[in-house]
Amino acid sequence: MRIQTLEVENFMPYRDPVTLDFRDLSLFAIVGETGSGKSSIVDAICYALYGRIPRIRTENGQRENVISRGAKQFHVALTFDLGGATYRIIRQGTAMREDVQIFKDGDQLNQLLKKKDADRYIEETLLHMNFDVFTRIIVLPQGQFDRFLKPDTPRARRDILISLLSLDIYEHIGKAAGAHAGMLMGELGGLDHDLAGIDQNAITDEAMGLLDHAVTDTGHQVALLQEQLKARELTLAMMEQRASKARQLANLQGQLAALRARADEINGDRAHLATSLTLASLQPSLASWACLAAELERLTDERDKASAAVIAAQQALETAQTVRADTSLRAGEAAFAEKLDEISSAIGRLSDLQLFAARLEELQHRTDAATDKAKRLEHSITQLNETMKVQNERRIQLQEALTKARDASIQTEDAFERARSDNAAVVVQQGLRPGDTCPVCGHVVEELVAHAEHLDFARLKTVRDETRKHVEHCQDDLTEHEKKSEADRARLEELARQLTALTTEDKDDRHEAHELTLRLLMDPTVAREGSNNPVAFLHARLTQLRGQETTIHTAQKTIALQLEEQRRKEEDVRTKLTGSQTKAATLEGQRRQAEVQYETLQSDLLAQAGTHGFDSIASMKAAVLPEGELTALQTSVRQYDHDTAAAAAQVEMLEQELGPDLPSEADLEAARAARETAATDFAHAQESLAAARRSKEDLLARRAFLADRLARKEQVTCLLSTYQQVARDFGSKGMVAFVSSGILEQLLVTANDHLRILSKERFELLLDEGDQMMVQDAFSASGPRDVATLSGGETFLASLALALAVKDLLSTSVDLDSFFIDEGFGTLDETTVQGVADVLESLRRDGSLVGIITHRADLVERFETVLEVTNQSGSAHIARREMA
Repeated sequence: MRIQTLEVENFMPYRDPVTLDFRDLSLFAIVGETGSGKSSIVDAICYALYGRIPRIRTENGQRENVISRGAKQFHVALTFDLGGATYRIIRQGTAMREDVQIFKDGDQLNQLLKKKDADRYIEETLLHMNFDVFTRIIVLPQGQFDRFLKPDTPRARRDILISLLSLDIYEHIGKAAGAHAGMLMGELGGLDHDLAGIDQNAITDEAMGLLDHAVTDTGHQVALLQEQLKARELTLAMMEQRASKARQLANLQGQLAALRARADEINGDRAHLATSLTLASLQPSLASWACLAAELERLTDERDKASAAVIAAQQALETAQTVRADTSLRAGEAAFAEKLDEISSAIGRLSDLQLFAARLEELQHRTDAATDKAKRLEHSITQLNETMKVQNERRIQLQEALTKARDASIQTEDAFERARSDNAAVVVQQGLRPGDTCPVCGHVVEELVAHAEHLDFARLKTVRDETRKHVEHCQDDLTEHEKKSEADRARLEELARQLTALTTEDKDDRHEAHELTLRLLMDPTVAREGSNNPVAFLHARLTQLRGQETTIHTAQKTIALQLEEQRRKEEDVRTKLTGSQTKAATLEGQRRQAEVQYETLQSDLLAQAGTHGFDSIASMKAAVLPEGELTALQTSVRQYDHDTAAAAAQVEMLEQELGPDLPSEADLEAARAARETAATDFAHAQESLAAARRSKEDLLARRAFLADRLARKEQVTCLLSTYQQVARDFGSKGMVAFVSSGILEQLLVTANDHLRILSKERFELLLDEGDQMMVQDAFSASGPRDVATLSGGETFLASLALALAVKDLLSTSVDLDSFFIDEGFGTLDETTVQGVADVLESLRRDGSLVGIITHRADLVERFETVLEVTNQSGSAHIARREMA
C-alpha cells in the first residue's frame, strides 16, 4: 500500500481545503507547534480507511470529534496504489450521517454504495487488516507505539500475525472438517436406525421365488378370463345387432303402408300437373298482354299531362317577356357606378396618407410611454440615493463593531495561550527534577521555573471560541453589507444611464411627430375638417368612405342580380316550353305503337283460350299455376314415388336377411347377464394380479434399500475417520499453532537484527512458553525480564524494531509501502536518534513512504523534505520545504 495523495476539508484543525501529495516523497518529517495539526494528518489517513481515529478508541462519537468547529460537513479523501491498481476512498458527511465512495482506477465500485459494505470491503478484501492491526503495524500513533510490543494479551500478538498472513485458513479448514464430521456422525446414526427397522428374514430369495410363482399363475388366469369375456361380448353384440334390424323392419313396414294409403290423392295431383304443364307455355304471352294493357293506360295519362304543361309554359313565356321590357333597373345601375368612382378616388387619396398617420400614432404612444417610464426611473433613483445614505451609516457601524470584536479576540487569544502554556508547563514539571531530560525538546533541564496553574482554562477556551465566532459573524455582516452596497451603486448607475438614453430618444420622437403632423395637414380635406386631430380624422373619414363604398357595391350588385334573374327566368320558361312540346309528341307516338301491339296479342290469346276450352283470356290465365306452385307439385309427386320404392326395397332386403326366426328380449337379457359375469371374474383376476405384482415390487424395493443403506454406512464410516483426522490436524492447537509459532520465531530473529542496530547490541527480544514478550539486557547479569520494565526510550526502540520486522516479514505477501511514526523520539539521546535515522533511511532505499512526526531538530536535519504545519486564520495549513 503506497499512499499517493490526501485531501481534507473541515477535518479537525483543517477548516480550509488542503491537499497533500506524497507521490514524489519517500522519507520526510512533519513538524509544527504543539496543537498545530501534525497528528491530524495520521488521523485523516486512518479515518479515510476505517472511519476512526487512533486517539478515540471507541467507535461512538468519531464524526462529532473530526468535524471542524462551526462546520456542518467534513471531507477526507485518500488515494493509494495497491496490488497494481490505484484506489481512491472518499468519506464525507455531517455529525449525523456519513457517505463512503470507493474508486478503482477511476471507476466507482457501485456495489459498495452502503457504508457498511464499503467498510467491510476495505478491511477484509482490500487491506486484509482491521483498524487495530493497522495502528500497530502501519501507523504508530502518538503515545500508542508500543501496542504491538505490549498487547492486551499475549494471544493478541499471535492473532494479528495469523490475520495478516491469512493463517486462519487452516483453522477454518479444521472447523469445517469438524462440522462435516458431526454431520457424518448424525448420518451414521440415521443409517443404523434405518437398518434396525428392516426384517432381513422376510426378504430372502425363497420369499422372492414364491412371489414370482404367484404372479405367473395369476397372469395365466387373467388371460383365460379375458378370452372368455371377449367371446361373451361378441355373442351379445351379434344378438343386439339382429334385434336392432328387426325393429328397423317393423318401422319400414309401417311407413310403406302409410305411403300406399295416399295413392288416390297422388293420382289427382298427377292429372292437375299434366294440365298445368300444357298451359305453362302460354305464361309469357299472358304476362306480356297484361303489361301492354297497363303501359297503354300509363302513356295515355302522361300524354294528357304533357299537353297541359305546353299550354302553361306558353303563358309563362308571355309574362316574362313583359317584365324584361321594363328599363328602370338599368338606369339605377348607371347612377350607382358614377357614385362609386367618386368614392374610390377619395379613398385612394386618403389611403396614401395612412402610413404617415400610423407612424404618427406610434410616436404618440412611444412618447406617452417614455414619459411614464422617466417618472418611474426618477422615483427609483431618489429611493436608491436615500437607501445608499442609510447604508453608508450602517457600514461605519459595522466597521466599528468588527474592530472592537478583533481587539477582544486578540485579548482572549493571548489569555488562553498563556493559560495553556502555563498548564502544560505545570504538567511537565510534575515529573521532572533538575538534570532530567525534557520529554518535549529532549534537552537536559537545569532549572525549574514555577508556573501557576490556571483552573479556569475551560472557561478561557470557551470565551476564546465565542470571541472568534463573534469576529467571524461581524466580518460576514460587513462583507454582506458591502456586497449589497456595491449592487445598489451599480443599480443607480444603470438607472441614470437608462434615464439619459430615454430622454434623448423621446426628444427625437417628438421632432419626427411634428414633421408628420405638418405632412398630414397639407391635404385640404384634413386641414379643413381634421386639423385638431389629423390621425383620428383620417381613420374616421376612411372608415366612413369604405362603408359608403361597400353599401353602393351591395346595391349595384343587387340590381345586377335582379336583371340576371329576369333573363334567366325567361330562358328557363322558353326551355321548359320546348321540352314540354317534345315530350308531348314523343308520348303520343309511344301510345299509338303500344295500342297496335296490344290489339294483335289479344287476338292471338282469344284463339288459344277457345282451343283449350276457356271462354275468356282471364279464365285461362286463372287456370295457369304459378311457377313456384308448379315446381312444388312436381317435387311432391316425385318424392312420393321415390319414398315408396325405397321403403319397398328396404323391407324386402331385411326380410331376406333376418328370415322367420327373430331374437326375443329374454334371449338378449340372458346374453347380457353372461357378459357381466365374465367381466366381474376378469376384474377380480386383474386385482389379484396387481396385488401380487405390488408385493413383488415392495420386496424388491426393501432388498434395494437394504443394499443401499449397507453401502452408504461403509462409505460414511470411511469418510468420518478421514474428517475427524483433518479436524484434529488443522485445529487451533494443530497446524495454526505450529505455523504461527514458527512465524513468531522468524519475526523475533528479524526484530532482533533491527534492535541490535538501534540499541547498539544491548537488547534482545525473547518469547516465553506463554507467548509473553521478554527482553534480555546485555548490561544486566540477570536473566530475561518483562518488556514492561523497559524505559520510555527503550520501549520505543523495541516497538520500532518489531514494526520493521513485521514489515519485512509481510513484504512478500502484503503491500506495506507506507509507514508513519507520530512522536516517541523525545526520550532518545542524540546518538540513538541518529541510529534510528539510519534505520529509517534504509527504508527509503526500498521505495517505501516513511513519515515522521517529531519536535527533534537534530532528527529533522536528517530529512531532505519537511512538511511544516501552521495555523492561520483559524485553519491549519501545510507548507513543503526542501532541506539544504
